Amino acid sequence: MVSKQDIVDHLGNFLFDFHYTKIADNDIFEQGFPEGRKLVIINITPYADGVMLELLLGIQLFEVEATFHQFYQKLFSDKTVSLSFWENAASLSDLIPKRAFISSQAESNGVLEQLESILAKKGFYWLDEHASKDLLKDAIHQSILANNAIHKNIFFLSQRSLILHQLLGVSITDQLFYSYYEVLELNKVPDSQLEEFLSFRKFLEKIK
Repeated sequence: MVSKQDIVDHLGNFLFDFHYTKIADNDIFEQGFPEGRKLVIINITPYADGVMLELLLGIQLFEVEATFHQFYQKLFSDKTVSLSFWENAASLSDLIPKRAFISSQAESNGVLEQLESILAKKGFYWLDEHASKDLLKDAIHQSILANNAIHKNIFFLSQRSLILHQLLGVSITDQLFYSYYEVLELNKVPDSQLEEFLSFRKFLEKIK
């Protein structure tokens, strides 16, 4: 039987070679940069006959997350794990599904080899690239307008996008704001969240 710890240790050894270190008490590996950190998140769900493995790539920008938490009146520090944007590593390749079920050591070896290849060829580059505020702003904006809500919370993503626009000195125009508002309506978010989104804009105007 393949164990969760064996998979985490295997990927951890690989990530260590690329200067990613494990966050204590989490199956998350980080590499810092001045404005935040790049994260590799290992999600493993055990089952009776195997484990389900999912690998996520994430960016945390401290200013974005501090503002986000301020609105919700929650404490935030640079040790808080909170993702400004993330992507499933498997989406960078057609080699494996976004969630891989592993029931044997042979399957584990094959999946981990493919994940390491994705990380080395594309994943680390994706993380380095999206550590740029300007590129991240554009990536989040396009993700929202494409209504890419399959694996991202479109409501929180829209809030983070507005924060990033403001931090970069880009005006939150009515056109920008209501383009997101319409996407939220299309996703049938509750009226309470639509009201919250309006309040969030006022909050950003107040603190800028």
